[in-house]
Amino acid sequence: MGNLTFEDGRLVGKRGLRFEAVEDMITEAEALLADGYDMVGEWTLGQNCEHLRMTLEKSVSGFGFELGFPMNLVVKMVVSKGKIFREGFKPGFKLKGRFKVMIPSDGLDDGEEVAKLREAVEQFKGSATTKPSPVLGAMSFDDWNLFHMRHAEHHLGMLRPKPKKG
Repeated sequence: MGNLTFEDGRLVGKRGLRFEAVEDMITEAEALLADGYDMVGEWTLGQNCEHLRMTLEKSVSGFGFELGFPMNLVVKMVVSKGKIFREGFKPGFKLKGRFKVMIPSDGLDDGEEVAKLREAVEQFKGSATTKPSPVLGAMSFDDWNLFHMRHAEHHLGMLRPKPKKG
């Protein structure tokens, strides 16, 4: 399990990824699977892929809940779509309450979860979903696309590829 170490407000060892298309998360996950990786955060490749997959699927099917008052106002004062879409996600957020269902399982097979993530990306791309986010509210398909890219950059950035031998 990785240890989160912060220096000057930044997570030490986290990679700064920037995806141009939602499919880029698959390319990155497959490279980590092929080359091996070291964990900066607390989740394995399989766990990160399961979490990303669940989020992709919920963006299509709906989350089934939203933040109630006054929590929705508090969150909107701290979190904005524009800031997330421009700057990405900040490390250290812990899933609590209704969001605990998005915490991945232990003991997952990395290869199986990368394959399931690929299927979820394809389902998402074919959906044109506009389901609301329980945190960010109303979302267009383009909003969801940006959200998923920034979300995957954050989680897959917590895994560092092992140096190639040779």
